[in-house]
Amino acid sequence: MNSQNEKYCPFIIRNYKDYVFFHNIPDYTDQKDVDYKKPSILVLGCSYAFGEKLSEDENFSSQLQNKTHRYVYNYGLSGQGPLTSLILLKNESTKYGKINKKNKPDTVIYIYMFNQIQRAGWNKHMYNFMRKQNYFPTQKYNFLYNLHFVQYIQNIKIDKKFFSNDPDKNYNMLIKIMKDIKKESDKLFPNSRFIFLIYSDINYDLCSGHMGSTGNNPEFLQKEFDIMYSNKLKQDLEKYGIIVISTEELIGRKMDRKEDRISKLIDPNYPHPSALAWEIIIPPFIKKFNL
Repeated sequence: MNSQNEKYCPFIIRNYKDYVFFHNIPDYTDQKDVDYKKPSILVLGCSYAFGEKLSEDENFSSQLQNKTHRYVYNYGLSGQGPLTSLILLKNESTKYGKINKKNKPDTVIYIYMFNQIQRAGWNKHMYNFMRKQNYFPTQKYNFLYNLHFVQYIQNIKIDKKFFSNDPDKNYNMLIKIMKDIKKESDKLFPNSRFIFLIYSDINYDLCSGHMGSTGNNPEFLQKEFDIMYSNKLKQDLEKYGIIVISTEELIGRKMDRKEDRISKLIDPNYPHPSALAWEIIIPPFIKKFNL
């Protein structure tokens, strides 16, 4: 895999047609031990999918590729949420698309971690895109939206009405975005499976210690964990043909060991999967979905 996982992934967004990113999404080139007669696989998500602080052969996509001999596209972006995945998929129909059209994915995997609910409302610089996707009604003075002060005022109103640090509102937005991600995936890759892989995160205390430094409040964090392990999330996503499975279902436990996260030498409260965690999860995942 062409990864530079030591680095973050900076990007600039004006709107999705002008989405410019500097990331490790590889070109479709010959690689050793890949069977190009098999359909490829596409991975979406945040730093968990990207492989934060892991080497190029340790992340989920690389290990999955090595074990299945299928080409795996890593579309994970550090620090991002579901809206970024939707924009990336939309760009597959523009000049930014990098997926080989002769060997399209038959499996799309979205890796979900506890903080994705809050991230459904993080991307305030994407409000214009979200308006075009009809996630919320057209606002008053829409024709003046390109003026900075109008954007500022309207974004405050939108934030209070549709997000406002409210887990339930952000959850509703998450479901809307995932519905559109599935729709866009079906358009690009007909007859493909869409798998929503819930990373059964380490534990509340550890994540609270890490996320506390980034402004997460305890009530919101607890609600995110409650939602992640609820039947409601599974039911709401399965209505749209999304297959939902957790790492806990695959291996019979939560990811709560110190070996499951990257080295404590980096940050003792850093809730990111280790190479060993993916090494444990991937074999039963492959067996479950016959990859």
